[in-house]
Amino acid sequence: MGRIFSIALLGLLLSGCSVYKSAQRKDFEKNSPNVITVSAQTYCQKMETLPAWIEREFPSEQQELLASEEDLEVWKTTSRNGQITARMFRPAGNGVESCSHTFKNEKDWELHGPAVLSDWGLTHHD
Repeated sequence: MGRIFSIALLGLLLSGCSVYKSAQRKDFEKNSPNVITVSAQTYCQKMETLPAWIEREFPSEQQELLASEEDLEVWKTTSRNGQITARMFRPAGNGVESCSHTFKNEKDWELHGPAVLSDWGLTHHD
């Protein structure tokens, strides 16, 4: 009985019937960059106060201050390849919480940026 089950299982594994080999899967993989927009990822870290202050007080030329409120600052940076990174700073205990979210391009920023900024507590932005 066990031998028959093993042979049947081996036959199924070797049969090639897999969604990963299907024409639909290949079409999906080929078209997915045009269909699916992923606004990258959010990364948060807790920083000590001094390094966070230095980053905010001496930004690079490519950075634009989007918001400066009592307990929140948001900066926007556009890289040469068109990626946009929004970075948020806010007090967190005896340090500073810093979160970055990278968008793949300006269109992605326009679509998803307001929701990310809202999640960070920014109620308005120009």
